[in-house]
Amino acid sequence: MKDSLIANHLGALAVKLIDDVSRTRPMSDTSRALMETLYFWGPMSATQLAEIAGLTQPSAKRALDKLREAGLVEWPDAGRTRPARLTGRGRSLVVELIADRDDVLRQATSVLTREEQMTLAPLLEKMLTALTGSPEEARHMCRFCDHAICDGPLCPVGERARALRGAHHDTA
Repeated sequence: MKDSLIANHLGALAVKLIDDVSRTRPMSDTSRALMETLYFWGPMSATQLAEIAGLTQPSAKRALDKLREAGLVEWPDAGRTRPARLTGRGRSLVVELIADRDDVLRQATSVLTREEQMTLAPLLEKMLTALTGSPEEARHMCRFCDHAICDGPLCPVGERARALRGAHHDTA
C-alpha cells in the first residue's frame, strides 16, 4: 500500500473519531481540553491551561469565563492568576465526557480481533513516541487522555517526554 494512501486512511480515521467524540456532547474542544486538564492535573492558572491546550492566554480566559458562567469551573474574578478548579458539576461532566470518548474509541477498535488489536498496540506506541517532540507537546497531545489507565511506563508519550526532559537536563 502506498504511503500516501495509508496517510489518507489514517487521516479519515482521525477525522471520523474526532467527529464521533465531538457529537457525544455539544461542547467545544477548548472547553473539553480545559475541563479534562483540570480534572487530571488539578487547579491551575489560565496561563498554564493555555499552554497545555495550545491556546493563547486570552482565549483560555474567555473559555474559563464561559465555563464559570455555566457553573462548571470556579475561577475568581479578582486575581486572575489564581487557579481555576472544577466544580462538582464540572467533575461529573468530565467523568461523562471520558466515558463517552471511551465508548467511541472502544467501538472503533471492536472491529479488530484481539490479535489485530495486539498488533496495532505497538504500532500506535511507536508512532506516538516518534511524534512526541517535547515535554510541552506531550502535555498537549495527552490533553484528552485518561491518565488513570495510561500513565508511567504504559504511556509512550510520557516516556518520550521524560527521556527528552532528561536529555535536556544532560545538555544544560
